[in-house]
Amino acid sequence: METSSLLRPAWARIAKQAWIVAAVLFVVLAGIRAFGLFGPESMRMWIMAGFLLMWFVPIVFLSKAGRVRTGITTVKKPIWLLWAPLMGAAAGFLIFAIGYGLYGTGPDNWYMSILRSWAIDDSLGFSTAALFAMYAIPSMIFSPIGEEMFFRGFVHESFKERWGLRIGVAASAIGFAAVHGLHHGFQPGHFHLVSGLIWVTLIAGIVGLFTLCRVKGGSIWPAVLCHSAFNLVMAATTILVLYKPTG
Repeated sequence: METSSLLRPAWARIAKQAWIVAAVLFVVLAGIRAFGLFGPESMRMWIMAGFLLMWFVPIVFLSKAGRVRTGITTVKKPIWLLWAPLMGAAAGFLIFAIGYGLYGTGPDNWYMSILRSWAIDDSLGFSTAALFAMYAIPSMIFSPIGEEMFFRGFVHESFKERWGLRIGVAASAIGFAAVHGLHHGFQPGHFHLVSGLIWVTLIAGIVGLFTLCRVKGGSIWPAVLCHSAFNLVMAATTILVLYKPTG
């Protein structure tokens, strides 16, 4: 079996194939996210820690050529630095509209599950604008960079290297959708099968948009911007529309 040219030589000697490393890392990172979501509230920062670990995956595991192949390079078509966030914002509004149209502010609305997971403490007296900034800014930075480098970068390219483009896209979509099922639909004590399946299907579809931005822009950075704009709209609609202070 040939060793992967994506990996640093030391990792290539151990695992041979990059997809094996990607699969193991996916299990580890998904476990960290699940612990942060479902563990004690004091462990919520584990979610952020998981995103930050994704930032370092290319540095620790990939060769220089591998980092370029996964999209960590200059943007080839700068116009996609404009198109990508516009498309991401539009997708964010669309998924909000679908959830709100189907479920209103009920527990089957996926953004209501996200709002619940944020566990906002009304007694602290933050204004709505302050809460929006507190949740929007991190969600626009940490998860877009980490998840795009890992899923649209490493996972996509490693599975593509072994089985071709379609499997690369499918692996990226399935992995990304699966971990987002932890945020709605498939949570302990908050199981919503039908709306959960709709949610993960929509998230899998969003992967196509992120992948398009990466391919058309010739770099991972348009995909990061698309993802960041999506998260901005998610935070805006969740805090400014769905959130109702109890105090």
